[in-house]
Amino acid sequence: MFTLCASCPGRPGTAEEFAELTQRRLAGLLAPYQVHSRDVTLPDGRRRKAYRRTALAAARRAHRR
Repeated sequence: MFTLCASCPGRPGTAEEFAELTQRRLAGLLAPYQVHSRDVTLPDGRRRKAYRRTALAAARRAHRR
């Protein structure tokens, strides 16, 4: 994912620059690829944010072109 994020449009950087990657920054880096987080409810009732694997895979394929 760092390779994908490091080359997002308008976001120059290297893997070292992503050492302190925040949730908000990750969302901003993935947004140009139409990858957005969603709410997930765990079996014990806790709620978390997550990304669909298929969306991340599609973004990676689009990035490679």
